Amino acid sequence: MDALSKAVEAFTNIFTTGGNTFVGLVTGILPPVIVLLTMINTILKLVGEDRVNRFLQVLTKWAVIRYSIMPLLANILLTVPMEFAAGRFLKEEHKTPFYDAQVCLNHPPLLIFPHIHPSEIMIVMGIAQPIIDLGYSITPLAVRYFLAGLVVALIRGLTTDWMYRFMQRRKMVEATATAQ
Repeated sequence: MDALSKAVEAFTNIFTTGGNTFVGLVTGILPPVIVLLTMINTILKLVGEDRVNRFLQVLTKWAVIRYSIMPLLANILLTVPMEFAAGRFLKEEHKTPFYDAQVCLNHPPLLIFPHIHPSEIMIVMGIAQPIIDLGYSITPLAVRYFLAGLVVALIRGLTTDWMYRFMQRRKMVEATATAQ
């Protein structure tokens, strides 16, 4: 009987712990996320969607911006999964490298912009928790994690862009050789 009581108690503790976690999220992360999303949507409405579209088309001309700043802006303004829609401003040969850079930037900015991918915040907070437990601020970690993610996204975008062009040239050479 004692074992059955402990099993039932353990089972109900799962829901109590889940409820406490939910309350912590609602009182901790939810208000800043709602305010941030409201601010971003207000800015988009004030500036105008057409202007934002034209601005993003200009940004796609330069590879460094295309694979670092543009994925970051798409993350902040559109969040997951709509961030990938920003690829519509790109030429076809730039869509694959943009996607690679975009995927790379889903987690690094989460400590600064938790609205980007809120379902993944627990992963990043798991990394930050030991620093919080020691009584330190996580802001330096957030900035470093963010900057490292931006650099890695740029490297991945440029590398994928190079590989895509290499494979396209190779395909053209094979098609020319086959035609002769």
